[in-house]
Amino acid sequence: MNDKEAQFAFIHAHSTTYPVQKLVELTEVSRSGYYKWLKRRAEKVQDTKDEGLLPYIIKIFQDHRGTYGRKRIKLALKEEYDLVVNEKRISRTMRRYGLYCRIRK
Repeated sequence: MNDKEAQFAFIHAHSTTYPVQKLVELTEVSRSGYYKWLKRRAEKVQDTKDEGLLPYIIKIFQDHRGTYGRKRIKLALKEEYDLVVNEKRISRTMRRYGLYCRIRK
């Protein structure tokens, strides 16, 4: 972890008590840099949630020999595992891990 990471983490830890502007001046980092760090951190949280869903998607995808796309996987997740998941999230996860359904001829 570099020095700026520690400073941004300090700002984040104390942002509920003190204004961000004052904390940024105290640590001598830019406010925009802090908000960019915060956004990158939020994206990592979403990635971990997507990875938790991955085993279910892979199981359904393999059980149906790669013929299920995002819509049918969404329905299967609801029926088999009682999970309500947005199609965009399923699509993003499938794309990230190279799962593409076969197209009918």
